[in-house]
Amino acid sequence: MPPTGSDGSRDVENAGQDLDTRAKATILRSCGEASRRSPMNRRIFAVALALSIAAFFAPRLAYAEDHLAEAITHTKQAISEGKQGKAEALTMHAEEGLKHAKAAEAQKPNEHTKQGISHLEMAIDHGKQKHPDVATKHAEEALTHLEAAKK
Repeated sequence: MPPTGSDGSRDVENAGQDLDTRAKATILRSCGEASRRSPMNRRIFAVALALSIAAFFAPRLAYAEDHLAEAITHTKQAISEGKQGKAEALTMHAEEGLKHAKAAEAQKPNEHTKQGISHLEMAIDHGKQKHPDVATKHAEEALTHLEAAKK
């Protein structure tokens, strides 16, 4: 019910002041809360930004190791297939290992990786010629170099 004066008439002027006072108090209260939360918001933003930057650069460093590990895995499989006399399977795994070795070399150049790539290419050539024994020896040499590159 609106405020009334002593004579029963409505005191419009006082009602307006009460509304203004309440509105100002609400605005000041909300501004005060926002300014108190502001440093925390800045901290959260700074942390989120730092994590985003770290997440952007970190995978590039990890992928070089992953490619090298994959190249080693495929080269070991190629050697295993070659020892069983399976030239086609040796060639397939050596080709996969070669892809990963080249990717690792592109991301993190290393002389051992280059030598491993060279031997994998020779293993593939001999595997396509159906010479699993010679191809296996090249794959073993490639494995030695790839493992040295990992250290």
